[in-house]
Amino acid sequence: MALFRKSIGAAVAGVLLGFAGQTAAADVSALNAQVHRWTADMNAGHMTSFYAACAPQVAVVDGFPPYSWSTCQDWMRDYEANNRRIKAPRGTLLIGDPLWSDVHGNRALLTYAATFTDVQDGKAMTYRGMWAVSLVRTKRGWLFTGSGSAWGIE
Repeated sequence: MALFRKSIGAAVAGVLLGFAGQTAAADVSALNAQVHRWTADMNAGHMTSFYAACAPQVAVVDGFPPYSWSTCQDWMRDYEANNRRIKAPRGTLLIGDPLWSDVHGNRALLTYAATFTDVQDGKAMTYRGMWAVSLVRTKRGWLFTGSGSAWGIE
């Protein structure tokens, strides 16, 4: 009887762990899709949907002055100002699948290898680096709470 109980316990634990793994994988897949939509909106200049996917307060660090922001609107305002200063049109951010992800309850962090391309004062530029985004699950769904990057010039 004791062997039977241990076997049933092991089977139940295996099923529960299997479901937990599927949920985590499903969460990461859905989050990755959300991150790709967000970057596609930014790349295309669809700022209404880009801003709608941001939490009211964020923590953003990026490679142009003033280097840190607490709202997506302020970040993009300064991005556009920097683009005018360096004579660059809107660039393109390309990412693949997350290299690392961590989802705990209503919080998530995904890290990507990333490539950013643009033209500055007539010269094509390519930056390769790492990009991390953090998100929080709200009643409206997952919202972006942070973005940080580190780039090298190619």
